[in-house]
Amino acid sequence: MKSAETAMKKIRYALAHNKQLEVKLSVYGMPQRRYIDLLLSLYLEECGLIELKDRLLYCMHELAGNAHKANAKRLFFERSGFDIFDKAEYEAGMGCFKQTVSDDLSSYNRLLTEQGYYVCFRFHLKGGTLALQVINSARLLQTERERIASKIEIARCYTTLTDAYTVAEDFSEGAGLGIVMIHIMLKAIGFRNFSFSVDGDDQKTVSSLFLDVTTCRPVLPAGETSVSSSM
Repeated sequence: MKSAETAMKKIRYALAHNKQLEVKLSVYGMPQRRYIDLLLSLYLEECGLIELKDRLLYCMHELAGNAHKANAKRLFFERSGFDIFDKAEYEAGMGCFKQTVSDDLSSYNRLLTEQGYYVCFRFHLKGGTLALQVINSARLLQTERERIASKIEIARCYTTLTDAYTVAEDFSEGAGLGIVMIHIMLKAIGFRNFSFSVDGDDQKTVSSLFLDVTTCRPVLPAGETSVSSSM
């Protein structure tokens, strides 16, 4: 309850003063996920869209998972000696990245914290637009930028994942599939106007989702309701 009360106070202050609410995390485990669940749920209650909570939590955690993975990838390349900016070495490194990190996950999480890597969440409700951003402390590579751009373009043109699969060249690194899923899901649940982008600079990567909450007409499968999470 203490976490819920603290979150509510922060959101009330942000809404009353037209402020952006920011939460910066060094790790992204279950306790952190639950706190982000709570924050987003409170914002959706404010928008009158709490029934869409589960879908939008999926979107938020998909972006956060990509952000955490990007941080781990940078750390892996630093430790392994592969040159992340060399195409051949990048492909070679990615061939063993997932297994290496999975086998030593606790060490990687500890090192990410010690070396100052972070995942940051930003929430802002202003003028009928709910802005959701996930920032991570890793530079967006050109190859990643191109892959993400191609998936966004595919997602804009299709309404089902099956159709998107028929034209996508690859989902080899996972993030592309999640981006397509986010677009298809937002269309399916009634968001008429939204924008999504991934950008950044030499210090960070920023994934931004802007939702027009005034024109959303929630659509859920018959008989389905949103289930509240608890801290």
